[in-house]
Amino acid sequence: RTAKVNSPNDGFLALRNLPSTEIGSLVAKIPHGSTINVLICSEQSVKVGGRSGHWCMVSYNNQTGWVFDVWLTFGSKKAN
Repeated sequence: RTAKVNSPNDGFLALRNLPSTEIGSLVAKIPHGSTINVLICSEQSVKVGGRSGHWCMVSYNNQTGWVFDVWLTFGSKKAN
């Protein structure tokens, strides 16, 4: 399935090599409004920056990594 990056304040969504802001390194910056392929999302909800969501493995521009789904949209609703 696909999703759109919805991160207008930063202008990008961080693509990380691991599903963590603490130990995951930045692999790429996915621009706001980009369409990405969502491969799988974790079932466990976690908090990042005070917001609850899930880490999803995605592919973008021939790169695969992890993003936090609170900045993704599927159609008119937020990703779960």
